[in-house]
Amino acid sequence: MARTKEVVLDCDKHLDIQVGIFKKSKKYNALCIYGPGGHGKSTTAREILKLKTEQVFGGHITPVEIYKYLYEHRNKELIVFDDCDTFFAHKTITSIIKNALDDNASGTRKVSWRSPSFMIGDTPREFVFNSKVVFIVNSLPKLSEVMSAVLSRILLVEYKLDEEDLKDKVMAIARKQKSVRTAKKIITTLEERSLQLTNLREFFELHEAVNYQPKHLDYLITKKFEKQTIESVIKEGLENNVPDKKLRHQVVKKLAMCGERKYYQVKKKVVQEMGVSS
Repeated sequence: MARTKEVVLDCDKHLDIQVGIFKKSKKYNALCIYGPGGHGKSTTAREILKLKTEQVFGGHITPVEIYKYLYEHRNKELIVFDDCDTFFAHKTITSIIKNALDDNASGTRKVSWRSPSFMIGDTPREFVFNSKVVFIVNSLPKLSEVMSAVLSRILLVEYKLDEEDLKDKVMAIARKQKSVRTAKKIITTLEERSLQLTNLREFFELHEAVNYQPKHLDYLITKKFEKQTIESVIKEGLENNVPDKKLRHQVVKKLAMCGERKYYQVKKKVVQEMGVSS
């Protein structure tokens, strides 16, 4: 069961410390918070940075849009790009960001537009950028010459929760939402069935469903953690040398909707991980 007392997670404390360093640092003009989706890094970052919704830019953006956005926010204390993994896959955007973070010999950061000027309208073709920038992404981009130069100007902070951290995070949110009883019941059931909580999103999707259909908790967990359920049954069967036909029957009994194709796909993965003969 998750720890019952209110705790400050190590990753939250680490992020808080790194944000403090970043704000005071003259070396880093940007902070990049990266880690698996569904671990609450965006919410935690917003709380630590004390951000309002209008201070955060998220979603798809073109080179023209980011050039204009940087110009319009060139003198802000801080600007934040959330869910911006695709930024770094675009060479032009990466180059613009590099210029925005790169101090030249005079100690200023100049951003320039080299393509035809009609694309940027009334926005100047060159400007000095003074803001600090925060990027929130699920994973670090693949390294290239330009990307390596960009990352060298960014303070990198990984935000990744282990299973116990996730449970603590769940319970902290549940206390705020006054739904501790339901959260505890779900966590206890997951533990009893040896199912692993991997992110907050899947938990609260399940939590909402259970609130509407509390009598169907076991079924809802089985469906939500379908793959893990199959893996768990297969692993136990292989450890006990259960014949394939009987093992397949056990999986179907546990999860009636599991077809033969899915069964053998999951079994192949489990066999490879265990390093045993199928």
